[in-house]
Amino acid sequence: MRKSERDLHLYGLADRLASMNLFEWEIRTFLLPRLMVFFEIGAIGRLKSEIAKLSAYESSPFIFDLQTFLCSVDHNPKAMMDRLKSVIQHRQFRPGDKAYPLYINNLYHAAMTCEDAIGIEYSFGLMEKYVATEHDVDSIPVEILEAMMYRYDILGNADGVARIMSIIGRCKPNTFQKYLYLNDIILYYNKRHNNIQDIWRYLDEAYDKLEEMETDEEHKLCFRLKMVQLHIEYDYGWRELTISMFERAEYYISYSQAVAVEYVKMLVGALKDVNERYGLSLTTDCGNNLVKKTVSLAEQYMYRYKAELFEQSDELLYRKREAYRFLIDLTHIGHALNGHMDVFVRQLIESYDEIVRLCRKNEELSELIHALMVYIDEYIMLECSIAENYRRGIKDVDIVESEKLLKANRPKIDALFDEYKALLKRFDYDRMTAYNTLYAANFSMYFGQKDEAAFFVAQFEKHHIDIRNYRIPVQDIYYKLKYFLS
Repeated sequence: MRKSERDLHLYGLADRLASMNLFEWEIRTFLLPRLMVFFEIGAIGRLKSEIAKLSAYESSPFIFDLQTFLCSVDHNPKAMMDRLKSVIQHRQFRPGDKAYPLYINNLYHAAMTCEDAIGIEYSFGLMEKYVATEHDVDSIPVEILEAMMYRYDILGNADGVARIMSIIGRCKPNTFQKYLYLNDIILYYNKRHNNIQDIWRYLDEAYDKLEEMETDEEHKLCFRLKMVQLHIEYDYGWRELTISMFERAEYYISYSQAVAVEYVKMLVGALKDVNERYGLSLTTDCGNNLVKKTVSLAEQYMYRYKAELFEQSDELLYRKREAYRFLIDLTHIGHALNGHMDVFVRQLIESYDEIVRLCRKNEELSELIHALMVYIDEYIMLECSIAENYRRGIKDVDIVESEKLLKANRPKIDALFDEYKALLKRFDYDRMTAYNTLYAANFSMYFGQKDEAAFFVAQFEKHHIDIRNYRIPVQDIYYKLKYFLS
């Protein structure tokens, strides 16, 4: 059963169980283990409601873990840290207990978000001790190795970095996903240090391992599509790669729902990245015809699956969010090919209005702040695009109509930006929201609020996060802000 089918099955099962009058043993055996699906699909409000009804079972490890996860979603790292520290200090963990390393890893990240120096040292010390005494390197959670590598790297601890590299080299992952998680640690290390040749080697080796270890064709296709962004960003064979993918559009689009969505997402990203990074267009000559073919196939696909994607419970937040983004991506490609900016603008506004509504309804605050950020960012880029068209003397009917749509929507964007800033303040501009805070500075710069932009940049910089951890377009935003404020 594929994950998408599994999620729907588990959601239906949990929904039915929650509505039944169950005996205590049935609640412990059947309902509690299945509540996690509400967290996994983004139904945070529903999860909180179900937990509130089960107050008699608060001692259950299932409820404890779910409440801890909710601390993260609600940006309450202090409460999360207190809960985890308590269970680590008072529960009698046995050697080989799989929960222990996950608890200390989550404790470390909660302490990092709080920027609690004592908590950071305490939890990182537990991680080091655990790794030093664990003889089976393959049983060490990847999250632990990732956290340790990052900390050693930013502190300039070369011995620590070498130690983690050695552990990763000794691991024998039994799945491609595990291989990927491990080697992504090295990838991000190389990205931070701009080791271009090593990033190219990572790509070559990853494709070899993909063929060797991955048996699921859907997973293979999705992985290859996701890697296009890395090829473009590091100028590694992206021209040949994108053209070959355009030529196989029908295969990708018709393979499965997951692959079709990933394919359209890849195409939108490629069109944008190649233009921004190299000043080139993928929609020329044969490329233009190939993209048109992709759009036609994707539109047929969208019509075929529209009922499945949209006529589902609003509690399936993440699935419905992806469906609306798919619509945006389709109209984005259409605009790139043949204009009709007004169609794209209208679709973007309608889709993001719906995504924001769903986030609020499901009380998913982490997703809400991200949706607000992307909505405002897209709006600003469209305004800039229209201004550039006018500068070049282009005043087509769809451009004029797009400007009218954006102007009518501007009061809403201003209100959403106020909501976005209020959420950042509510979360105390913590480390978890550093990325969002940087975008708030960028929006303030666009709206001409220099003092506000300076405030948000300061809030971002207080976390001392290496800007090289982010994609190059995000790095560019930071450097433009620094120039603007200088």
